[in-house]
Amino acid sequence: MLKKVLMILMVSLLLTGCANVSGIVKQISDNKDSKKEFVSDHDNDDDDRNNNEDKRKKDEDEKDEDEKDNNEKDDNSKFSTYSQLIINCDLQNPEAQDDSYDVYIVVPDKLDFTPGKANQEFYYKIETDENNQAVLDVTENWDLEWYLSDAVENHDGMMEIWITTKEDIYIRNPLNQKTTVKFVVDDEDPLLYESTVSDINIPFVDAYPEGVLSLSFQDATFVIKLEFPEGYEPTSSFIVSVVVRDDAGMEWRNGRIDRASQYWDTPFFAEDGLANISGFIEIRDYDTDALVSYEGEPMNVTFDENGICSSGNIVVVKVIP
Repeated sequence: MLKKVLMILMVSLLLTGCANVSGIVKQISDNKDSKKEFVSDHDNDDDDRNNNEDKRKKDEDEKDEDEKDNNEKDDNSKFSTYSQLIINCDLQNPEAQDDSYDVYIVVPDKLDFTPGKANQEFYYKIETDENNQAVLDVTENWDLEWYLSDAVENHDGMMEIWITTKEDIYIRNPLNQKTTVKFVVDDEDPLLYESTVSDINIPFVDAYPEGVLSLSFQDATFVIKLEFPEGYEPTSSFIVSVVVRDDAGMEWRNGRIDRASQYWDTPFFAEDGLANISGFIEIRDYDTDALVSYEGEPMNVTFDENGICSSGNIVVVKVIP
């Protein structure tokens, strides 16, 4: 009997223990699931926060881009724009009036004003009419567009304007003070440009720099300048000399080459020894050495003890083709 009671007690204890173990296991399992669910919810919160941050940055970038576009539009809306620029060239010494003048639209800071230097790029050229007015077509001017794109990109749209004589093809002696005009991109077409002014008045003086006889050789003390009949274009260069012939018939020559790039100027300098001599001007073809005729041939020139020519510091010779 006692044995039977003991066995019943042991079975009860075992059953009670298993129930407790099962409860503990269930509790641990529930805790794990709860922790897993918490971690999962925490990860979702991080993803939402990252997505919100990315959206915020994107919105800010779009806002900055819109503000930039609006600012550019506002900049252009501060002034009127024009598809054509009228340049009024106001000659200050009308006694020197030429038939017409050249007007150069130049990318800023590209010209070299070293005496005698030839400028041959970075500009667009137009010509004045009989009223000293030049008209610049800005919009859809594809030759001008390349220079304007450089100006807008690198110089805040500014371009320089220079006036020269027709002779001064290398812009060695601009006749006006530096003048600038601003150009902008067309509001409706980013490939087109417009001027911010419709017209401009530019005073200029048609004269060489003080004391200069030749734009190509600004330290020359005497110059022989060749002129040709209208419409005639020389195909070669020339040798222009002052020839001195003594009583015995011996000849001494002092001469130099003369070409188009020099504006047909033959320069002579202080060290050339022209003092106290008298001679005549001789012209020869550079390629063939043949004598070239000119009006009033032979033209005599005489120099005093200071090398000053009695006919003037510039002698013009009109060539006969």
